Amino acid sequence: AAPDGSAVYKSFSASAAPEALSATLVLPEGAELAPGDIQPTSRIDEPSADVPEFAACTIVLGGHDYDYSAVYADAPMPAPDGNLPEVTWQVGGLTLLLYADGAVGWYDAAAGIQWYCVAWDGGQPLVTAFALMDAQSYTVPTAPEGAAVQGYDLFDLDGETVTQVRFTLNGITWQYRMAPTDDVSETIPDISEFTGGSLTAESTVRWCTALLRWDEGGAGCIIWRDIAPGLVYSLTTDSGASEDALSHMAALVFQPAQDES
Repeated sequence: AAPDGSAVYKSFSASAAPEALSATLVLPEGAELAPGDIQPTSRIDEPSADVPEFAACTIVLGGHDYDYSAVYADAPMPAPDGNLPEVTWQVGGLTLLLYADGAVGWYDAAAGIQWYCVAWDGGQPLVTAFALMDAQSYTVPTAPEGAAVQGYDLFDLDGETVTQVRFTLNGITWQYRMAPTDDVSETIPDISEFTGGSLTAESTVRWCTALLRWDEGGAGCIIWRDIAPGLVYSLTTDSGASEDALSHMAALVFQPAQDES
């Protein structure tokens, strides 16, 4: 079973062949590998080792260059330049590492791998890091195709780490959140912090029961929970809300952490 949390480990195995480390440098849609091969490097303390312990490449995404690397590790590590993270978050099976220069790392204890993303020339390293995690088949909140991502946020709410992506699509701004939960009661935990809504409805998002609250044409919210992986979701907008609009957008953004049976 996948570990509980707002990012769920799916793809990589610590017992995989060592050369597979470079294969974990998966590219999201729209990204390109910069000229040059992916570079494997042996551990510094074993320079003659035949097994690559480190793999790195440069990718181009949204007109910006990013260094993207992976390393086998028994625990979260400093950045390649030796800097320690300013902030760490436990996001399901991942430890997310945020550095002072805006660089982002993510460590999977189950796989024994840490990845690292740093921008050369500005860019959006946190947004890019979440795009990379999504491409690696981790379950993280992502914007639908064609949307303009405004940013990612991580914060504590009632003792759980909430991961949020803000995006705009067709002139309307949305906030999509997910967080771990062990609540299996009939009441869906509400992580939206949305307090309005004169109209209400019940619905489903795939196999998940959903609750909707909205003011017609104004602000609105839909919340749902996927019990098996232990994840709760919310999607809010400050304009254009209706039962159909909320349900349609929830269906677009929801990427289940488990296959539908």
